[in-house]
Amino acid sequence: MRIMVTGSCGLLGSAITRGIIESGSNDVILAVDDLSGGELENLPQTGRAKDCLHFYRGDLLNEKFIEEVFASERPEVVYHCAAVAREGASEFQPLKIVKTNALMSAILLELSVKYKVRRFIFTSSMSIYGNQKPPFDESLKARPVDPYGSSKTLTEQLIQQLGEPHEF
Repeated sequence: MRIMVTGSCGLLGSAITRGIIESGSNDVILAVDDLSGGELENLPQTGRAKDCLHFYRGDLLNEKFIEEVFASERPEVVYHCAAVAREGASEFQPLKIVKTNALMSAILLELSVKYKVRRFIFTSSMSIYGNQKPPFDESLKARPVDPYGSSKTLTEQLIQQLGEPHEF
């Protein structure tokens, strides 16, 4: 299987990438990151990773770049971990947070539909629940209190709206 992991050099993306490699499967991992919040050293560099890991450095807001990756690699699964994760700063940079998180997600979703991705997995955030009392679970209604939480909520809604008719 061909698996794309966005934000592959960050905390969650690198853990997912490492887990896939260590599972011993024959999967090919398409690691995509702009290295703005992660380090290339977070990705496995030895052993099986040499054969199954394809790294692409680029900005997910660059539609030409990411479509070239989709067109050449044809991912079947997308783990979307990339984000600007500056919750506290989102009140001071709402355009950057919403543009980056929501628009990049919409681009990935559109390409996932176009290239018939079978599964789209999104790493959201507890920030979508705002000031509600923990523990949180997915039965709670989203009540974001800042632009970061709103961008994650919007992405979840887009996935629901596109995932059902396109079966991912």
